[in-house]
Amino acid sequence: MSLLKYNLENLFSDDVQALVRHESGFDFKEAKSRFESFTQDASASIYSGYREDLLKSSDLSELKACAEKLQKLADVLVVCGIGGSSLGAQSVLSALGKSSKVLFLDNLDSFHFERSFAQLDLGRTALLIISKSGGTIESMVNAARVMDLYKTSGIDFKERTVAVTTDGAGSLYSWAQENNLDSFYIPQLVGGRFSLMTPAGLLPLAFADVNIDYFLAGARQELNAPEPQLWPLAKRLNELEVAGMGVLTLWPYASVLFDWGRWFQQLWGESLGKRAKNGVGVGSFPAACVGANDQHSLLQFLIEGSPRCVSMFVCLKSWEGAEDWMVSLPKSFHSKLGFSQGRKYSEILNAEAKATQGALSEVGRPSFELLVEKLDETNLGALYAHAMDLTVACGALKEINPFDQPGVEIGKKILPSVLES
Repeated sequence: MSLLKYNLENLFSDDVQALVRHESGFDFKEAKSRFESFTQDASASIYSGYREDLLKSSDLSELKACAEKLQKLADVLVVCGIGGSSLGAQSVLSALGKSSKVLFLDNLDSFHFERSFAQLDLGRTALLIISKSGGTIESMVNAARVMDLYKTSGIDFKERTVAVTTDGAGSLYSWAQENNLDSFYIPQLVGGRFSLMTPAGLLPLAFADVNIDYFLAGARQELNAPEPQLWPLAKRLNELEVAGMGVLTLWPYASVLFDWGRWFQQLWGESLGKRAKNGVGVGSFPAACVGANDQHSLLQFLIEGSPRCVSMFVCLKSWEGAEDWMVSLPKSFHSKLGFSQGRKYSEILNAEAKATQGALSEVGRPSFELLVEKLDETNLGALYAHAMDLTVACGALKEINPFDQPGVEIGKKILPSVLES
């Protein structure tokens, strides 16, 4: 059974909504079959194995042992990775309140680097370098700088440095072998933005004391659960895109899930922003927001601006684990805000999400809601796995390849000539 629940009433008319509830569930084999039919290629080289690898029972003992070893050496793990090698773990740690144990260096920003390291005890840090290709400039340049700091301080980097890359290929793999570093591997058929549940994401999570067994269990439960609304939702999102609704705004109504929105933003944009077979660009633009903050910055545009946006709300059913204070206002504020007196924070925030969806519905602006039971490892695993399946379903229906990123590669090819000019 799925851990997540949809509310699609603002995305479909009543008669279509009734049909949705009875439509057959999402079948990933069908998505894969569609993918192979329009690419005319059934070879594994064009298929991302994120689902097949995740559903296998894998032995995590070596990874957990490595995390425990690093915990004995360090209070903070410095992760040099970018995009899919960084955003997934960042967002999980942010959601669970464990960000302080891991520092992510995912940009060549000297200000961020120096200010971050000014607060660290270098002797109590460990280093994780993540690059599937082994040649990601941001990851390798930042890692080299960290190792320079180790050398200057007389610290042996080898005992505290781990590499996550492709097994048997690339410069990071070769360098890690030469220096006898602990190494873990991203499966060949799993792309970076789908790699959260590989060592790229699991090692930082384990270091920060996230229960990765529960996280993976939630993901597997979601991938094994037939989701009767996923195919119709993917179809509807594609229909709205064709009709001119070319922006998908992501509205988690919990500040700690904002980084989940940033992760989903990459997953959706890089997977679905492609040229179709006719050469025309497709895909809706993902915009990460957070409620209720962005009600005060973007809602005016969504209500009265150009009708381009579909809004996806992600709400928590239970705020278990939070203090969830009761509102207590001075009497002078009761004339305008008395309706909130004695209400819990979560009650008000979830009501704001409902009110925002209602406002959008009143003016005919489409939205839908995804309800997460509570904020813990199991439910987060389900949320991330579900987002991957929804993205892949949209790609299969668009007849584009959701697993490559040719547009990104263009900039990488131009970079050397820019630096040399």
